Amino acid sequence: MIIKRHQIKSELTDSLYELINSRYSELFYAVLIHGSVATGEVIKYSDFDGLLIVKDEWVGSKKMHQFEIDSMQLILKFDPLQHHGWFKIKESDLRNYPEDYMPVAVLEKASLLYPNVTELELNITIGSNINYNRVLLPMLAQFEKRLNTHWKPKNLFQLKSYL
Repeated sequence: MIIKRHQIKSELTDSLYELINSRYSELFYAVLIHGSVATGEVIKYSDFDGLLIVKDEWVGSKKMHQFEIDSMQLILKFDPLQHHGWFKIKESDLRNYPEDYMPVAVLEKASLLYPNVTELELNITIGSNINYNRVLLPMLAQFEKRLNTHWKPKNLFQLKSYL
């Protein structure tokens, strides 16, 4: 799969690239963005969707944790109601790609934020242990619990997260 360099300029993507390039580049095999920010279809309630492909040796490190804190400050300026953080996989996961975590179809319209190359070929091998229920069943259980308890959002963040 070929991922092309992100071409749509925005304060958010420029700031994220600068943060990665200046302080955190050694952490990543690649940083991809997807969704409306990647396609240039941002609307007032768009959130930020990004996938970090982290070099295995940096997974769980203090520096990786600090990157997440620093980058979320930028992301929250873009969307104060951001309801999730980065999606993350290890570089080694490309050899056994977790299709049930982030479907490859999502990456078809993704763009490359880092590294600064025109395009990057991701050699993805889909894992054989695909279990969509691993993600789906807890999500459905959460919806069922909220319906059974007549849950109502207390603020816009909770409403956006629920939707």
